[in-house]
Amino acid sequence: CIHYFDNRRNIQFRLWERAEGHLGIPDMTLIVINISVRGIKETARTEMTAFVHWLQQTVKINGFLHFADENHEPLTTDQVPGCRIACYRL
Repeated sequence: CIHYFDNRRNIQFRLWERAEGHLGIPDMTLIVINISVRGIKETARTEMTAFVHWLQQTVKINGFLHFADENHEPLTTDQVPGCRIACYRL
């Protein structure tokens, strides 16, 4: 688990190499718990977009294959089959 908090950001996620079938999550998945940025809307949106792009590229470079969000239901498109939370292949 990785946690980072400051006065503007709250970032929490898990890197799972082995999910062992939990919630149907495949092995090698980054699971987002919470990512939030506070501040001026335009600045916060730009910072969030850049961070999520960086995070997706970084985990992909390091061999992770999936990106999941434990706070959302399965996706209607591009969902990893069998996963009971929002999850897609990187």
